[in-house]
Amino acid sequence: MLLTFLILFVATSGIQAQQTVTISDNTGNYNYRAPMNGSYNYGWSAMIYDASEIGNAYRIQSLAFKVHQYNTSSATYANQKIYMAEVSNSTFASTNYISPSSVNAVKVYEGSLTYNTSGYKNITLQQEFYYTGTGNLLILYENRSNYGVYYEPQFEYSTRLNKT
Repeated sequence: MLLTFLILFVATSGIQAQQTVTISDNTGNYNYRAPMNGSYNYGWSAMIYDASEIGNAYRIQSLAFKVHQYNTSSATYANQKIYMAEVSNSTFASTNYISPSSVNAVKVYEGSLTYNTSGYKNITLQQEFYYTGTGNLLILYENRSNYGVYYEPQFEYSTRLNKT
C-alpha cells in the first residue's frame, strides 16, 4: 500500500515559489497502521514514493498525510520522529525495521503531533530536506509516544504493493 501524501515543496531552481505535490490515487481505502499506529506506545513505518510521482528537485518544507477518519475528539502523541532519504529501490523487499542511519536518512521532524480531525494533517518540518529528484523518496516515521488510544487516526492509502 502507499499512503496518500501531500508535500509542500519550494522549487530549487528559478523563482523560489512554493509548490504543492499530491501523491494519491483516491482509492478511499484506509488503515490505522501507517504512518503511525496510535493504538500502541511504539511503532514505526517506512514509505517509498517514486521520483516519477514527485517530478523535480525540491526543498521539502512540510508534508501531510490524509487522515480518513478520526474517532476521538483529540489525541496528542509525543516523541514522533520523521526521517527522509533518497534511495534507489522503489519497493521494500522485507518488512524488517529500517534504521535511519543505514540509509543516511535526515531527521526532519521530532516532537508532538495532535490528531483531532479528518483531512490532511500538515506537518511543518524542522529541517528542510533537499530532494534532488533523481532517487525515490523514502520517509521513515517513528512513534515513540508511550501513549495509545483505542480510536486512533486512520490514514488513506492506495493498494500499490510493497511501497509501505
